[in-house]
Amino acid sequence: EENGDWRYIRAVADLIVTMSPTSTLTWCLGANVPIVWINLPWAKLRYDWLNLKFKKAFFYFDANNRKWTDDLYNFLSLSKKEINVLWQEKKKEREIFIKEYLYESNNAAAKASKIIKEIL
Repeated sequence: EENGDWRYIRAVADLIVTMSPTSTLTWCLGANVPIVWINLPWAKLRYDWLNLKFKKAFFYFDANNRKWTDDLYNFLSLSKKEINVLWQEKKKEREIFIKEYLYESNNAAAKASKIIKEIL
């Protein structure tokens, strides 16, 4: 590809910044590096409760906050070591998120059914 293939680019990243709630998120998680999530108004998470889960599991910046770019700049100005320490502090919540919402297949059908019932 002209811009490179994500499968190879992610292998050299020390930190990943994303705003895509699609399968890109699982590619990011597979890189096993700190993830910065930017919540954009036009690419919001489908459910508000997911924002709380993302805040606990990832480094979360909300573009609706008028100072989000300053906050992001200040965060990215931290040393790699400081960011990694903060990332490790989120490890338990991230593992819970991954288990409950991404990979535990025996729970997926029940959760999907519950969400569909809430919508209907």
